[in-house]
Amino acid sequence: MEYLRQIPQRAVDRGIIGRFGALDDTEGGNTDRTNLNFLHLLMLDNGAEISTNAWLSYYRFNLYSNFTFFLNDPANGDEINQRENRLLGGVNTEYTQTYHVGKSHWKLKAGMGFRYDQINNLTLYHTVSRQRIGTFAFGDVGESGMYGYAGVNIEWGKWLINPAVRLDYFKFDYVDRTLTEYTDPKVSKVIVSPKLNFIYNLNSKWQFLLKMGKRFHSNDARVVVAENGKTVLPASYGADLRVLWKPLPTLMINATAWYLWMQQEFVYVGDEAVVEPSGKTRREGVDFGLRWQFLNNWCFQADYTYSHARAIGEPKGENYLPLAPVHTFVAGLNYQWKSLTASLKCRYLGDRPANEDYSLRAKGYCVVNFNASYTYKRFTIGAIIENLFDTKWDEAQFATETRLQGEPEPVTEMHFTPGTPFNARGFISVRF
Repeated sequence: MEYLRQIPQRAVDRGIIGRFGALDDTEGGNTDRTNLNFLHLLMLDNGAEISTNAWLSYYRFNLYSNFTFFLNDPANGDEINQRENRLLGGVNTEYTQTYHVGKSHWKLKAGMGFRYDQINNLTLYHTVSRQRIGTFAFGDVGESGMYGYAGVNIEWGKWLINPAVRLDYFKFDYVDRTLTEYTDPKVSKVIVSPKLNFIYNLNSKWQFLLKMGKRFHSNDARVVVAENGKTVLPASYGADLRVLWKPLPTLMINATAWYLWMQQEFVYVGDEAVVEPSGKTRREGVDFGLRWQFLNNWCFQADYTYSHARAIGEPKGENYLPLAPVHTFVAGLNYQWKSLTASLKCRYLGDRPANEDYSLRAKGYCVVNFNASYTYKRFTIGAIIENLFDTKWDEAQFATETRLQGEPEPVTEMHFTPGTPFNARGFISVRF
């Protein structure tokens, strides 16, 4: 398993390590997953379809990491070991039927499903050079979810109307094996999520879309059980208004204004085995996109997003959402001629706040990649160049309080994972 270390900026500035170095060289780990999937499609005599998907997966995870170094334990250090064995599986079935009502066309979709996760030996150990010296958390999680949904696409002239509703039921179970007395508390929750979409096709050049809906995200099962179900499935409400314009047969432009309100956000602090609530939030922004085939073999595409994200109820200037993107941009130039393909792609992420008052900043970057390939019969030969201009960039960035060995006091500053430097590789593939 590839593990991306978080490096304190001051350790690099002082020359203790390089950008690609490590303060704890025992970090790392391994993981593996085995999947089994079953698909079935039944065509009925009345034109209806019933599709069924059943799946089973087994997952193991073992990771040693050190995010705070000597902050909590100046003598032994703060290295941790996270472990789990997870068996998860589920099944879902969907029924689809088409009707004609007058001049309108109705397509009904209804389905139901089930998923279960059994996580055994979910542990967080305190370690030194991968040797255990303590246990922070140890237990088993069982989480089951059932859902049902129904919706219809109504095509009526230039309109497409899509009302739908979904019902979800979750049950959380956590057995804390660090307790001397056995307890097996369970918490359950039901939530209803409606949505309503409108699409209006004015003509072959203009299309308008309005999408509205309610969804949710689930809390960590250990926190749900410990707090007796408090804020189990916080709701989120979103809407976006989109316009698509096709001024030329080979050119398409779209613009979207969107809004997202969340009842509660959670941040999982893996090195402390806790989930921290961050309150209500609001995000709003605009997206722009362009697709242009300006020559027979050439195509250009670009997407830009501006986002404004703030915590609700916090004082102005102290209500930034850490690491919420502000400006993003991706663009690509693609070429294809017979069996030859090539592309040049650019990815940009602007500066963004790293903490609530923006006193710390996560630095933006712009990276360019190139790839090309040629196919002859069953053979394909190609080349990939990452970070074409060898840009110095940081892939992951966090504001973290840490203490290096020998430091008298902890320091809160930016920690980062260095981005991939310039590298080139070639490949040959054969299809059988």
